[in-house]
Amino acid sequence: MSSCCVLNSMTTTTSVVDVPGRISSADKEMISSVYELLGRTTGAANFVSTLRVVDNLVSRFLFQIGNPKDVDMSTMRNLSLKMSSARSLKFDLPRRAVIAECWRETHLEKKRQKGTKRKRDTLELETIDVLPDYIEDELKIVPSTFASEVPVVRSIMLWIVNRPEDFCAFKFSLERNEIDEVFDVRLRNFDAFSLTFIKDLMGQFKTFVQDLVIDWGAQTLMLRVSR
Repeated sequence: MSSCCVLNSMTTTTSVVDVPGRISSADKEMISSVYELLGRTTGAANFVSTLRVVDNLVSRFLFQIGNPKDVDMSTMRNLSLKMSSARSLKFDLPRRAVIAECWRETHLEKKRQKGTKRKRDTLELETIDVLPDYIEDELKIVPSTFASEVPVVRSIMLWIVNRPEDFCAFKFSLERNEIDEVFDVRLRNFDAFSLTFIKDLMGQFKTFVQDLVIDWGAQTLMLRVSR
């Protein structure tokens, strides 16, 4: 039987989060640090972030932060450091939740002693060479002054649509931000995407992606792109 605990709200701004669940103190400290990074801890009850822990698995546990803060590049870097040993971490935009699956501290030690296993072959997907018309139509109306920026955005979008993520169709918009001299590339109605997706994206295009923002309310991932 599944054993779950839910932290519905917090009434103080203390740095210690009362993490529920039958997991080790070290695992609870990790969850607490992630909640402090992503959670909304003040305001009305329906605004404060929730914390749910699933603790009935032998080798791992799951936790979910509902209604988290919007995430930018700096927050993403800190999150990546805190979750370096996580099995998976997903940003679920429709449900406004960050969902993590982690190895228990005791199991991690066993894995270190046994060594790493060969990874299974990944699913081979057909390569997409041409962007959907609705994306190309947006790129065609970019003023000629910024034509040199278009190939960069096109390369990023081709990389994204070829990723084996949960998202499928999404809305695309492109807007010039003259103040910061970047293009705000908005990808609306993503289903869900992983921390690995973000890390790989930044590894591939770190020269061009100046910042990113996860806007939970708008169900949007925004990339700030400059050549």
